[in-house]
Amino acid sequence: MKIFQRYFILEYLSSFLVGLFIFTFIFIMDKIFILSELLVTKGISIADIIRLFTYYLPATFAITIPMGVLLATLIVWGKLSANNEIVAIKAAGISLNSLVFLAIFLGLFFFFVNTILNDTLLPFANQAYKDLYCQIAQKKPNVSIEEQVFTEMANKEIYVHKLDNKNNLMEGIYLYEKIREEDGDILLRYIFAKKGYWKKSIKDQDKVLILEDGSIHQTLEKDQEKYYVLKFNTHEIIFNLQEGAPFMQPCKSLREMTSKELKEKIKEYQEKNLEVSLFLIELHKKISIPFACLVFTLVGTPLGLLTKKGGKSIGLGLSILVIFSYYLFLILGETLGNKGLISPFFSMWLPNIIIGTVGIFLCLFTIKR
Repeated sequence: MKIFQRYFILEYLSSFLVGLFIFTFIFIMDKIFILSELLVTKGISIADIIRLFTYYLPATFAITIPMGVLLATLIVWGKLSANNEIVAIKAAGISLNSLVFLAIFLGLFFFFVNTILNDTLLPFANQAYKDLYCQIAQKKPNVSIEEQVFTEMANKEIYVHKLDNKNNLMEGIYLYEKIREEDGDILLRYIFAKKGYWKKSIKDQDKVLILEDGSIHQTLEKDQEKYYVLKFNTHEIIFNLQEGAPFMQPCKSLREMTSKELKEKIKEYQEKNLEVSLFLIELHKKISIPFACLVFTLVGTPLGLLTKKGGKSIGLGLSILVIFSYYLFLILGETLGNKGLISPFFSMWLPNIIIGTVGIFLCLFTIKR
């Protein structure tokens, strides 16, 4: 009995690790390219790149752990069925239910692991990622700027035609900002410059943009017939990089909150008669996605037993199909929930209900066979 259980656990865990690696690699490929670009073109240190990558991983694991559970369940049951080991187990007088309960136990184990990850490590890592990126952007403002793309920075819009990160030079610069004056009038300011570069300010949170060979165009929003133009050889603009950028704001985003913090926010908003749907959706998400470990165990067990040939390739193919269906329902549910068309509970539990129901029917079908 213990030999079969040990064999089952080893096969399960090895398949889980393979699945976790494959799915995690697929999900982080895009991030690897982005971080590589920061390293090569933006001059960010390798140490900071490694830290950013490390902080990004928990968010990926939160998604790929259930995927690994599904692949492991499919492969281990498929292998037992294909090699006629199920027959050998029954011939040895061992109940198949013991292995089924073992699979459920493993699914339950990863459910708890993923729940803890979602509620502790994930919020911390998301917050740490944002804080580190903020620090990098304060030191190197060009991190937030892309060539020929409008970027919002410190309540200003900036456009750069050509960017030389290595030498800290910019060409073809356009700046736009709205300034509310003391009398309440809105001043529209447009600045054009042929060249520019960043230099340090006395204040750590500030950066000074030095512009060369350009012009300043100003007009009032309510009276644009009056238009002023000032040409300059050199012009300095102070940027407070903690101002106006969403990722630099001190308040936490939903993905940076623990369940306790979300519940406190929900209570606070309810006392003020404010909408709490987004907080409830995020709160349910912290449990519903880890719960997929159990749902995938439920659907993966009969699918694995019914799939006698193909081994890991069939298991991987079925995993992708089930995962695609699950996350399609998850996106659909979250979209409907955000629009207020369905309750926050159903918006996050919809995929578990649908895939879980399919799993129950597959189990009943397998038992009859």
